[in-house]
Amino acid sequence: MRSRESLALQRPRGQIIAMQTLLWPDELRSSEEITVLSTEPPRHQELQMARTLMDDGHRQRMILRSPY
Repeated sequence: MRSRESLALQRPRGQIIAMQTLLWPDELRSSEEITVLSTEPPRHQELQMARTLMDDGHRQRMILRSPY
């Protein structure tokens, strides 16, 4: 069973109050610990997928902001 408390932030989002869990300082990793697997530039398909995911995420946020 987990015995550690969770830290959360509550903030208004349109007509609702959203809650987001936050990380404790010891849960963060230094960028020096991250291994870069490839130094090749991304392929066209990978860039297209990234743009699609970002656009979909933006649309989702816009839906949440809608007063309807």
